[in-house]
This record gives sequence, structure tokens and C-alpha cells, in this order.
Amino acid sequence: MVPCSLHLTFLKVLVLSANSFLGEIPMSLGHLHHLQMLDLNNNTLQGKIPALANCSKLTRLSMAWNQLTGEIPVDLPSRLEALQLGANNLTGTVPASLGNITTLKRFSFAVNNIEGSIPAEVANLQGLQVLYVDLNKMLGPFPQPILNLSNLVFLSIASNNFSGVIPSSVGTSLPNLQQFGIGRNLFQEHVPSSLTNAS
Repeated sequence: MVPCSLHLTFLKVLVLSANSFLGEIPMSLGHLHHLQMLDLNNNTLQGKIPALANCSKLTRLSMAWNQLTGEIPVDLPSRLEALQLGANNLTGTVPASLGNITTLKRFSFAVNNIEGSIPAEVANLQGLQVLYVDLNKMLGPFPQPILNLSNLVFLSIASNNFSGVIPSSVGTSLPNLQQFGIGRNLFQEHVPSSLTNAS
């Protein structure tokens, strides 16, 4: 279990990554109201992601490479800039409430068991630069909300069950792309010539 003391109420940065912590993440972390960065990457943590909505100053939340279960919380801190949840055992869908975190610049939930598609509300994340959703169970056509994220630099939706055609406007809608991954899906027809606009 991750150690936690409610007496550290003014803690701003908590980095416990790359250890061998077991068990569940303490719910009491949600009482650290001054926390700005929480990094629990690369452990063996289990259970659900605790309620952190009261950590209103949190800008970076990293819990990748653990064994977390349950769904992506609907009440995440509203000032997040980076949210890394990859390589866990998360299920369910991407919550529409994610679109309320308009400060978000980096979002990764690759290598989980997330289903459904990208909710329309994600189009509100105009500052998003990195989006990784690889290796999940997502399906449906190419997620249209992504086309509104003109600041995206890295985008990968590879190894899912997306199907249909790649929108012809993908290159003009996402002109800043440096990495575009769509491998191991079910897309058909033509590669859009607009990709040449992502110079």
C-alpha cells in the first residue's frame, strides 16, 4: 500500500514511481488539497482510482503501469494538464466529464480495456497536444471529436476496433501532427491526401 499521512496537508509534490508498492491507493490522498503533482507510475497498485476532485490544484496525475481496475473517474481535478493512466486494467468508457478539464494537454489511457468511442465533449480540449488510446477495445468510426483538436501533436488510436474510413479532412483539421498512429484497426478505402497538410 502507498504510505499516506493526513498530517502532510501542505504537500505539493508526491513522487512514488518505480517502486514495488502493493495494494490499493489510499482514499486519504484526496485530502491533500495543496497537491500539484502525483506520480505513482510503475508499481503494482490495485483497486480503483481514488476520488481526487478535492485536490483542486493538481495539474499532473500519473498512475500508469500498475494493476488498477474500475473506470476512469468522472470527477477528476479540473486543473489537470497531464493525465496518464496507461497500462492498467481499467474498464468502462471515456467519461464525457473529461471535456470539462479544458487545461488538459496530455491524456493517455493506452493498454487498458476501455470500450466505446471518444465522447463529443472531448472536442472542448482545445489545448490537448498528446492523446494516446492504443490497445483498448474501442470501436465505431474514426472519432470525430478529435478533428476539433487542432493543437494535437501526437495522436495514436492504434490497436482498437475502429472502422470505416479515415475522414478526408484529417490533415487540414490536425495540421500540427508529428505522430499519427492508426494501425491494427479496421479502416478501409483511401488514405486521405489531406495528410500532406500536416507538414
